[in-house]
Amino acid sequence: AILLWLTLFELAGSVRTWEEKKVDCSNRKHDFDKIYKIKGYYGFDMNPLYYWQTMINYGYCEKYFTYYPKYNDYVAMQSVKDDTTAEKKFCIVEADNTSPQFCATFPENFQQETLKMVVQDCKDTLCDLAKSGKWKAGWFKQSKAKKMPWLREMKKDGHQSLGYEDAFHQKCWHGPKAFGDMIPDIEAFLSEHDLKTTSGTFNKKSCGCSTEDDCSK
Repeated sequence: AILLWLTLFELAGSVRTWEEKKVDCSNRKHDFDKIYKIKGYYGFDMNPLYYWQTMINYGYCEKYFTYYPKYNDYVAMQSVKDDTTAEKKFCIVEADNTSPQFCATFPENFQQETLKMVVQDCKDTLCDLAKSGKWKAGWFKQSKAKKMPWLREMKKDGHQSLGYEDAFHQKCWHGPKAFGDMIPDIEAFLSEHDLKTTSGTFNKKSCGCSTEDDCSK
């Protein structure tokens, strides 16, 4: 799930302040590669310099943009060279000495395609919690939770179990900063995917379970 990717992403590097730069990404392609941190050098003293890059070839760098979890937004790829040798060329999203360039515009239909991905990812996330019982705090209780109704709200008793409304807000990725909250209305979301029973519990049957409440089989 997207949110898990966000959680695992390494937010390394020193804090820097810079003016946010917006660029046109409407004629670029979306790169789905993960972002990696690599080490380079600059100056005669061989000072370390860190880059964040994908696997896009240097020669095609200016043709792509990508999602950057650090800022929960889309950025344009940039081509740079290491000061120590012209042979070291990188296609980056950011570096210690290079600020990111955020996309202001996108290819046609990209926002609509992103919305589809966000909605499907959220449904998959909630269904995974419902089928695994992981909404229930305590791994030893999760097997039983597969057979239990999943309530919209859970009592705040210090055990950190999640109601499905809390899971919607806390576990679902709601989209990139550029597009705002793409699934702001939980009622519309639940209705569209038939995820709420007439009694108000989470409808596990819409996730492929045998009944509205039972995911043990």
